[in-house]
Amino acid sequence: MMGGMVAVDVELAGRLVADQLPYLEDRPLHTVAQGWDNLVVRLGDDLVLRLPVREQSAPLIRNEARWLAEVVAPLPVAAPVPLFVGEPTAYYPWPWILAPWIEGTVVADVPLRDRGRIVDGLADALLALHRPAPVDAPENPFRGVALAHRDSAVRARIRAWHGDAALLERVWD
Repeated sequence: MMGGMVAVDVELAGRLVADQLPYLEDRPLHTVAQGWDNLVVRLGDDLVLRLPVREQSAPLIRNEARWLAEVVAPLPVAAPVPLFVGEPTAYYPWPWILAPWIEGTVVADVPLRDRGRIVDGLADALLALHRPAPVDAPENPFRGVALAHRDSAVRARIRAWHGDAALLERVWD
């Protein structure tokens, strides 16, 4: 582990599956996405793994495993509610999630002129989602906070960006 991060790849995912879900170990694995917080690995045709790549994102996995089913229950769309929460091991320090794979299309891949067809469904999902959180719901110190609380972190990322940082900072302001 270096700087709160670990090397996470398909081989590690396969090892975790073999050790904790051996009945699934013969399914093919391939990387779907590498995000800021997680590596997303497809497991066969109908499952997906999400493995944190940095220490800060690991607690979010436990929160998601606990709360996602409750949060998405009223939604008119499918959601990847965790089926299994993997445990940390001697070779991987954090929990991870096995969830159903939900077929879909990345909105960025839909031509702009065709995106209007998703507006009603998105509006319905957002209306169903926006309701008061349960009293015992966890707080996320990075999301769902006033933008002013994130200002220094955003400005640091803007300064580190290789594009037109001045333009981006004006937009942020």
